[in-house]
Amino acid sequence: VSVLHGSQPGPVLGITAGVHGYEYAPILAAQQLAQQIDPATLSGTLILVHLANVPSFLGRSPYINPLDQKNLNREFPGKEDGTLTEQIAYQITQEVIARSDYFLDMHSGDAPEDLRPYVGYYSSERFPEASQKGEAMARALGFDHIIVFDVPAVRIDEPSLYCSQEAFHRQIPAVDIECGRLGTVQTRDVEPIVNGVMNLL
Repeated sequence: VSVLHGSQPGPVLGITAGVHGYEYAPILAAQQLAQQIDPATLSGTLILVHLANVPSFLGRSPYINPLDQKNLNREFPGKEDGTLTEQIAYQITQEVIARSDYFLDMHSGDAPEDLRPYVGYYSSERFPEASQKGEAMARALGFDHIIVFDVPAVRIDEPSLYCSQEAFHRQIPAVDIECGRLGTVQTRDVEPIVNGVMNLL
């Protein structure tokens, strides 16, 4: 985790990569972002999780943490005294999401997923301001395709399950990136993520 405090006050942007440890493009993009962003030119704070699911990464395990067989992106907001995956979700919720004014979760196509790059943002009639800001974030990322994750009002009262949806349930504007395919790493997938985040900033 890198925490970059800007030279000027401003909002907090939380970013997670590696929620699925076999999705490599966002993990490499996070490493590049940590090197490229100069706190002297930054207003506000960036909390950047380079690799959220270390066991999945080390085990080359698509989707799940091999130590407890759970998918981190189905366990939010997590449990302080739960299994390892539930504890990771809890720590991300408390230490990253709850501290953020804006939130971005970065993914790519896992081992069997051949995905078209896109950005998705959360929207609900319950939270119009967070929805509008999420749309602006999605557009700022500069991808060709934007998807709306339309959250029914009643769904807000249920557990979020997803990392970025946990942020939205807290009325934090939230977006996802999907860029990369089939568990591979290509410059053409890493660069749009890095450029998109720099546009977002």
